[in-house]
Amino acid sequence: MDNQRTIVITLDPDKLQQYKISPQEAISAVSKASLVMPSGNMWTGKVNRFARTNAALGGNLSELLSTPIRPVSGTTVYLRDIGTIENGTDIITAYAHVNGKRTVYIPVTKRADASTLAVINAVKAAIPDFKKAVPDDVNISLQFDQSRFNANIHSTVFPNAPAGLYFPGDAGFPSKAGMNTQWGNFGPRVGVSWDPNGDGKTSVRASYGRSYEFVNGQFHLNTSVAPPWGSEVRINSPSGGLDNPFVNSQGQTNIFPVTFDQNAAFSLNGPFLSLSNDMASTHVDQWNVTVERQITPTWFASVGYVGSRTSNIWESTPLNNALFVTLNGVAPSTANINARFQQPARTQAGMRLSFERNIAPALARHPGTHFDLVWPPYSMFVWRDFAQRAQLDVTLDFKRYVADAVRSMKNVSIVDLQTHAEITTDLELYMDIYHFAPQVDRWVIERTCAGLDRVDSTTAAAAERHLRDALAAWHPPVGQTAQ
Repeated sequence: MDNQRTIVITLDPDKLQQYKISPQEAISAVSKASLVMPSGNMWTGKVNRFARTNAALGGNLSELLSTPIRPVSGTTVYLRDIGTIENGTDIITAYAHVNGKRTVYIPVTKRADASTLAVINAVKAAIPDFKKAVPDDVNISLQFDQSRFNANIHSTVFPNAPAGLYFPGDAGFPSKAGMNTQWGNFGPRVGVSWDPNGDGKTSVRASYGRSYEFVNGQFHLNTSVAPPWGSEVRINSPSGGLDNPFVNSQGQTNIFPVTFDQNAAFSLNGPFLSLSNDMASTHVDQWNVTVERQITPTWFASVGYVGSRTSNIWESTPLNNALFVTLNGVAPSTANINARFQQPARTQAGMRLSFERNIAPALARHPGTHFDLVWPPYSMFVWRDFAQRAQLDVTLDFKRYVADAVRSMKNVSIVDLQTHAEITTDLELYMDIYHFAPQVDRWVIERTCAGLDRVDSTTAAAAERHLRDALAAWHPPVGQTAQ
């Protein structure tokens, strides 16, 4: 798709200051010089056309450089005196994706005096007309609608649910499955077999099939602990300790006894998983090719290739990541991260005990299974936080301890991905300071499977020095803070 032509005018700040001309004054002069004015009407039968003057900007942009801005000290200042002009295109600042596909996204906003519900209902009513105006292969759908929340509509199935949520049995809920039926999910199975010589001693076989997968259980972890099927709450540093964690818990009342019926309580700030009802189904394509040859009555050779690819893997992504705000009159910055991000101090003894009781026995019980222990590429904000909380040495000492602990285990490798500054310093690759984007997940898997970045007790110290040097040299980009 071609980008829209844009005429780019670049103003020189020094020239503007020299001639005491403001940017707005220059913009106004250019706007007046490039007006396209109608010069009359022209009737063709019953069609009334506007006839305009030849004032549209064509290929000769030098004419626009002769636009007078205003007289200065008896001399007229022109656009060429304070800036340049060139042909360009619109700058793309964002892409829209729906179900992983590039999409033309049309946001609809309302005036301050308009009703949100009226606007939403008007958009819904207009969608059939939109569909009639575009080709059949263009799909137009409403992707985000918060009208139930704005209208303060509550579920009739679970009345205690926050406004906007609805469940199977509520009016308008798309079936008991919560998903639209996808009749286009086609799962073919194809197989061919060929005897190239016709003697029954050689065969070439190939097959292909597509299967549709169930969503993995991990995806619905938040669903299983969220109301009304669970009642998870997270209370940071409760003043009553574990004996009475609900004392002064910022509005969160005691969730016990927990009920799982129509009257189930919805805990404050509980986790919720929101799903679109037209998400593309996860599917797996599998294929194989085999060549077999009988050599003697008792011997034969076989060579085969098996491949598979999984598409449309569902993944949950936080929609409301915590944003650090001004605390006690102090604006957020990397210098005061500890005041905004609280985490209990870890100890060397505690981490070693956890490893010795939980990880090491599992590694020892399965000597026939190869394990890759992966140190993931946390962002540099994490390491800066560790340093500020006096946790950096503790963490790196533990990494050396693990390398020594598994030294004699032939079935264990350690993969250290924390020294890749091209990843850990690019904050666009992170959802928050710990969790990275899906493309980094793939990068981690590919490097691990390829056997790259492996360290042991003899090379762990060098990797540690590399990480310390990278941390010492790193400075957050201007205006970027931890999230």
